[in-house]
Amino acid sequence: MRSTLRTFTALALPLSLTALALGLACGGSSSTSSSPSAPAATGTASVILTDAPSDQWSAIEVVVTKVAFLNKADHTREVVAFQGASAKINLVDLDSVGELLASAQIPVGTYDALRITIDPASVNLVKADGTSVPSSQVRVSGSSVVVGLSADLVVTASSSNAVQLDFDLAHPLFLVQLPDGTWAMNLQVRHRPIANGMAGLAQMLFRHRRGTVASVGASSFVLHTDSGNDLTVNTDAGSWFFDADAKAVGSLAGLAVGKNVLVSLRMQPDGSLWAVRVWYGAAALPGWTPEGHIYGVDRTANKLIVSASNGAPRAIFIDADTAFTFRTLQHLGTGPGALANLWT
Repeated sequence: MRSTLRTFTALALPLSLTALALGLACGGSSSTSSSPSAPAATGTASVILTDAPSDQWSAIEVVVTKVAFLNKADHTREVVAFQGASAKINLVDLDSVGELLASAQIPVGTYDALRITIDPASVNLVKADGTSVPSSQVRVSGSSVVVGLSADLVVTASSSNAVQLDFDLAHPLFLVQLPDGTWAMNLQVRHRPIANGMAGLAQMLFRHRRGTVASVGASSFVLHTDSGNDLTVNTDAGSWFFDADAKAVGSLAGLAVGKNVLVSLRMQPDGSLWAVRVWYGAAALPGWTPEGHIYGVDRTANKLIVSASNGAPRAIFIDADTAFTFRTLQHLGTGPGALANLWT
C-alpha cells in the first residue's frame, strides 16, 4: 500500500501577534498606567470688608457665614473663599479700618461677582446713644446678596489678588424703621476698588485679628482665627510682642501652639501678611483693646471716650507718656496737649 504524503505549511505570524497569543495562552493580561494629573493652578484672593460711615448707630453687628467668588462664565460655579459661623463683625467700626475676612487659594479663572451671606439671627443693633434694639424688633430681608465687581477679577497662577467689599450703611435702604417700630435690614453691599491696586494695601489699616497659634516657624506663625480660617503671619525686627501672662515685652520665641493671640496686621503688595503688634498668652486675652471710634474728647479730665467692640463707650486716660501717631509713621503729639488736635 502506497503511503500518503502529508505536507505542513508553517504560517509566519508578526511578532506582536505572537506575543499576544502567548500572553493569552498563559492567562496573562496587559494594562496601561497614566501619570497623575497635575493639581489645578491657583492664585491667592483676599477678601476685605469695609463700610461707609454712620452717625445713627454705634454698633451693627453681623456674623458673616460665607463668601464665594462667582465664575464669570457660569455663576453656579461658586468658589468658596470663606465659610464659618463665628465671624461676628461690628460694621460701624469698619469705616476707618478693614476687616481681613479671609485669604484663600482659588482656581485660575475670571470672576465677575461675589456672593456674601450673613446669619440673620446674629444681627445686633445699638443706637448712637447706646440703646440696644431688641432682636424681636429686627427683620432681615434676605441674608445673601450678590455683589458685582466693577472690573473682572482675573486670577492667574501664583498671583496675589484682593477684593474689598463695602457695606453701605449710609444707603437709605440698609436700615429702615417701619411704622410698627421694627427695623428692616436690607443688605446693601458694593465693590470698592482698592486705590492703587495691590500696592495700595500697604497703606490700609486692618482691624485686629484674634485667635490661637496653629504653628510657629523661624520668622512667622500661623494664626487660626476666631472666624475659623488660617492666616500665615510674617514677623521681622519691627514686629512688637507683648506677653500678657508675664505682663512684659515678649518675642516670637514666646509663641507656642494653642496660645491665644491678638494681632495687628499689615498686608504687602504681594499679599503677604506682616505682624505689627502681637499680644499673646496662655489664658484668654482681654476682649477689648484701645481702638475704635472717638465719641468724645475731655480735655479737663484728659481722656478720650472711645467705642468698645460692642459699641459701648469706654474711657482712655491720657498722661504725659501717651504718644499719638498716624499709621505708626507720623508723630502727632505727646501727652494731654495732643488732645487739642482731636475731634469727634
